[in-house]
Amino acid sequence: MSIASELSAAPAPHSIDSERLVLGFLINNKVSSEDILSILCERDFYLKPHQLICRAIFLLDSKIPIDAVLLCQELEKSGRLDEAGGKSYIESLTHLPDAGIAEVKAHAEKIRELSGRRRFGARISDIFELTYSAKEKSNHELITEIEWALYEFQKEKAERSGAIHDSYSGLTKAITQIDRAYQARSQNEHPKAALGLFELSNVLEGLQKGGLILVAGRPRVGKTAFALNLAEMTCFDRGLPAAIITSRESGADIFTRLLCSIGDLDCEKIQSGQLDDDDWRRLTEATGRLADIPFTVCEDRQMSPSSLRHQVQRLHCTSGRDKFGLIVVDALHPLMDSCDSSADLNSSAALLCAAKELSHEYEVPIAVLVQVHGRSEEHTSELQSR
Repeated sequence: MSIASELSAAPAPHSIDSERLVLGFLINNKVSSEDILSILCERDFYLKPHQLICRAIFLLDSKIPIDAVLLCQELEKSGRLDEAGGKSYIESLTHLPDAGIAEVKAHAEKIRELSGRRRFGARISDIFELTYSAKEKSNHELITEIEWALYEFQKEKAERSGAIHDSYSGLTKAITQIDRAYQARSQNEHPKAALGLFELSNVLEGLQKGGLILVAGRPRVGKTAFALNLAEMTCFDRGLPAAIITSRESGADIFTRLLCSIGDLDCEKIQSGQLDDDDWRRLTEATGRLADIPFTVCEDRQMSPSSLRHQVQRLHCTSGRDKFGLIVVDALHPLMDSCDSSADLNSSAALLCAAKELSHEYEVPIAVLVQVHGRSEEHTSELQSR
């Protein structure tokens, strides 16, 4: 028996009692059931009859009370009443003990959690099967495929937990945002987070929350220096935390770059130790200024979608109430240098998609540095098509 078969032979996580309790509440409930329905979807239920009942409830108007008669009629229309257990089973769900809304929500969350574990277990089973059967694949290709599979699972989870806006709440937020932009314009301020570089601010409309910025260029044209200037302005001009997640440079190298930028110092002189008295004065002043700003460097030598998510989560937890004004990701250099295989393209695409989703999830602008070569236009267009 294969490992995947052994894993699938184990009982899948589920709770029939929780499923019956939630369905019984939805059928008996005399008020709107939107709060519960927003937590669950059809496939969250383990038993097929419960999935069919859930689907029928979704098809009914969630703003009106649901009862066993309406539900049976809906199932009869689709010809699935018998598969759903029949009228007697649906009627039995209405005779369960009464439960409060808080208790039902807790059981609904439990059902969704167990559903996620079943899907995650299926992913793990696929990964085990892939690891032992794909003998022709290299370890690098296997790791890339595994990361992509896990990324897809995380993406699905993020989509499930995303906000849903009806016309009222959506329009309220839209008008508030437009009014904020108008007020800022009337006071000669930029409605978005200012970059400090006015021409660039006009093109990008500032650093937008949830925005992904690709800083692309050929080797040694100053992409990292430019991104660090943006981070520096974010900290000094706006007083917001900024960070760089890098797979190439050490924290000492990054802070040395910042010291040279803030103190207007020559990097070569600093690195060679050829400092005169004026350089020492500038270095001391720059050190004092840099020590007071909320700037963080995260070293990540094995950059991947999962490790990027981990780093952003760490930054979010350490920032307290202040949301980050900018996060720079300096990682796509080695990935974009030689995208000669589908594994490399998958790796680049997964990292870019992860960065975009994290920027939305944490409402923070993320700038990703990309190194461009002669053939990169082809790679870039292929990545954009994903």
